[in-house]
Amino acid sequence: MFFRPPYGAHDAKIDAIARRLGLLEILWSIDSRDSEGADPAQIAAAVESARPGSIILLHENRGQTLKGLLWEHALAVLHARKRRAVT
Repeated sequence: MFFRPPYGAHDAKIDAIARRLGLLEILWSIDSRDSEGADPAQIAAAVESARPGSIILLHENRGQTLKGLLWEHALAVLHARKRRAVT
């Protein structure tokens, strides 16, 4: 089972508890900054910077996030680079 600490806030104690509970702690390698008000172009740039194995932090409750994924076809850019999205 996976665990992402809220806001990425964790320390040695949280990490130990997660391990004891059999949770695999997963954080992100790219923050789209959508929760901080990034505009669609900034979100698209973050998404397009993905490398194999990148984990991109995105929030579904932000209108600009969807626009960012479509901005200049960011998802098409990743597809052309042979990247694929997984949940």
